[in-house]
Amino acid sequence: MLEYSSNGRWARAILYRSDPNLVLVFVEDEGKENFYDKIMDRIFRDTPVSVRTKVLGLGGKRQVVTEFESWRTRRALSRTFFLIDGDFDELLGRAQPTHRHFYQLRQYDIESFLLEEDPFCEIAEEQNPSRPATHYRDLFQFESWMSDVLDATMRWIACIAVLRDLNVRVPGYSLSLDRFFKRRALLPDPALIESGISDVGSSQHAVTPDEFDARVAQMLQRMGATNRERKRWVSGKHCLLPLGNRLLGRHVKQIPGLDSLCFRLAKKCAFQDLAELRNRILAIS
Repeated sequence: MLEYSSNGRWARAILYRSDPNLVLVFVEDEGKENFYDKIMDRIFRDTPVSVRTKVLGLGGKRQVVTEFESWRTRRALSRTFFLIDGDFDELLGRAQPTHRHFYQLRQYDIESFLLEEDPFCEIAEEQNPSRPATHYRDLFQFESWMSDVLDATMRWIACIAVLRDLNVRVPGYSLSLDRFFKRRALLPDPALIESGISDVGSSQHAVTPDEFDARVAQMLQRMGATNRERKRWVSGKHCLLPLGNRLLGRHVKQIPGLDSLCFRLAKKCAFQDLAELRNRILAIS
């Protein structure tokens, strides 16, 4: 993949700045600009003011923050916007820049905003048009299913958050839920999750296993009690494909890969929870 130096990125961006009606949006994910472009199209589709954006991926959160500081130092922030994932930063008290041209998502990552009912049902209908989308709404019971998923997985997500807080890595364990599903089960297996938490607690050496488990319980409380609060910490990058496979796999002929699934969902999502992001970009356009 072609990589740009800081000066190269600056020169590339300046080319786009020649368009007075364009807002440059810098994001973490390099190579996923088309996906972000589709999201921008969706969130601005009903605005009274026409807004055009050009998304530039930089390859990570640190790179976006560094790029923001560079543009701010040059006093050149006009019609630029810098977007980073939420990750566990708020949960762990890790501050990011506060500025009208800089925005941190209120959920773990941009992919987590794709977990909406209607797009999944519409994809199921496209894959198997013998049934209407309303059939899949009744069949999936999406909100109830998501609630069950959150109930089953929040302790695991809290476990990974504790590892991040301790700045410890345990090889083979991540936010992915793949290892916790039995065959084509619709929900992760609680016993497998508890076994995974126990393995992680025993494998890390920053604190005792008992203290680790206590920290997981404390982290779980900090994540909130309602589904809306808890959903903020779900990583779409890690969870969307296994969840999509379980929800769609019994009823359609083919499940797309993660990038394809994300793009197809993005074309259909309402993105109501991205209203704040939309308004922030509108304010500087």
